[in-house]
Amino acid sequence: MKKLRIGIATLLVGGANLAQAQLQVNTTLTPSQLVEDVLVGSCVEVFNIRFNGVAAPTTARPGTGSFTNGALTNLGLGSGIILSTGPVNQIAGPASNFQSQALTPNFTTDPDLQAITGIGINNAAVLEFDFIPNGDSISFRYVFGSEEYPEFVCSQFNDAFGFFLSGPGINGPFTNNAINIARVPDTTTPVSINTVNNGLNNNPIDPTCPAVNSQYYVNNTSGSSIVYDGFTAVLTARAAVQCNQVYRIKLAIADASDQIYDSGVFLEAGSFSSVPFVPQLTPGPAIVGNTILESCLELAMDIQRTSCDLSTTETVTLSYGGTAEMGVDITPAFPTVLEFGPGQEIISIPFFATVDPDGPETFTISLSTIDCNGNPTTATFEFTIDELPPLAVPGSSPSIDCGASVTLEPAVTGGFGQYQYAWSTGATTPSITVSPNTPTTYTLTVTDLCDVSVTTSYPVSLNPPPPLNMNILGPSDLVEGCDSGRLNVLRPQGTTGEINVVFTTGGSATSGDDYVLPPGVTIGE
Repeated sequence: MKKLRIGIATLLVGGANLAQAQLQVNTTLTPSQLVEDVLVGSCVEVFNIRFNGVAAPTTARPGTGSFTNGALTNLGLGSGIILSTGPVNQIAGPASNFQSQALTPNFTTDPDLQAITGIGINNAAVLEFDFIPNGDSISFRYVFGSEEYPEFVCSQFNDAFGFFLSGPGINGPFTNNAINIARVPDTTTPVSINTVNNGLNNNPIDPTCPAVNSQYYVNNTSGSSIVYDGFTAVLTARAAVQCNQVYRIKLAIADASDQIYDSGVFLEAGSFSSVPFVPQLTPGPAIVGNTILESCLELAMDIQRTSCDLSTTETVTLSYGGTAEMGVDITPAFPTVLEFGPGQEIISIPFFATVDPDGPETFTISLSTIDCNGNPTTATFEFTIDELPPLAVPGSSPSIDCGASVTLEPAVTGGFGQYQYAWSTGATTPSITVSPNTPTTYTLTVTDLCDVSVTTSYPVSLNPPPPLNMNILGPSDLVEGCDSGRLNVLRPQGTTGEINVVFTTGGSATSGDDYVLPPGVTIGE
């Protein structure tokens, strides 16, 4: 069962001076101690801990350890546990140190890791346990790093890792119908070398491979305290669960194919929790995942109480951080205390994200309360405030043949959608089809949901017609002034209306007339 998480600093560093600036690693804790005394936080009961198939090992195992972060590192996590495909004690060190030692023993079996990578695995570290949450969600924070960065981005050599969750209400493709909750934020894409990177690599197979989800990538090639050349930003794994039900999670990582270019995953101390309160943005046109788009629209942040027992009165204290300024970028300012009455699950906070030119900003909410064990607890959630691309209505200048038609159909982008269209013809449709007989300019005004308007012109010109071809149908030898024939003008394609012919020597005719040639005009064979 879950133990109280006490004395973490001593357990993590084995008496090392916490003022040291480097990453401090401890390899003396057993898998049970790593889970019960370091990883697990509030409102979760854990049991049935196994490592690489062995139940509750009584000694520390290769590929596992705990860490405390130093002041000079850029890891983003203060302390926690490590799972690695190489010796954990080699992770603390300059990125120039090439980490390539195999684990002993070499654990090579896990069907879910093999399913992810599609090839054989080596040096697996697989930590799994059962847990019972006291709320309707589970989450923890982590960082994935690898020596495969950056050389093997866009290649087949991607070490496999995943957090495989199974239990009531979960139906996925992995063992025991598990799902992998190690995903790129706001997507279903698993986190890996090829799904989070900045594209920089020396891979001769694809030396121009593009960056993918680079906002979550940290380039550590010149780092002084962590051996991995690259790692992710701090990410959060989370999933909805059912109160007081038994779930199982498997935290696993392995080398793919070979036993070199090691990888590791750092999991934050105390973060594996069923948090009592969760902030959630109400979906709408100005909300994309955890990103808030500046707009004229009223938005809402729902603070949800996730406890299994809603019959009590509970208080939660809110504090805010990030680069966004409460009351300026978010208006009106959010409250600092919320009181939940008996049976009350959600308190909704309405707000506006002010439109301004200051670019993307971060917005954090920390929720502090007393957890289900009677201990103070704080959970922090991060959101992004960003600008939408401006409303744009591209114009065009088509040229058509006389009598032909053209469809004016602009590809409107930016703004807040729900566009309204006003054409100079009076039409209000997204496109119009026109057939002018003279050069004509049409205008379109597009207005978005926030009453921002853009007007664009569409000048339609007419192509010049090809020259007329004329002959006289009649005798092969006509005498001017006396013989007559039928005037025949060949109509160019695309022309309409009556064709009139005027001779420079005088006289005129219409196509199809019986015509006597005027003086001075001779038409022969």
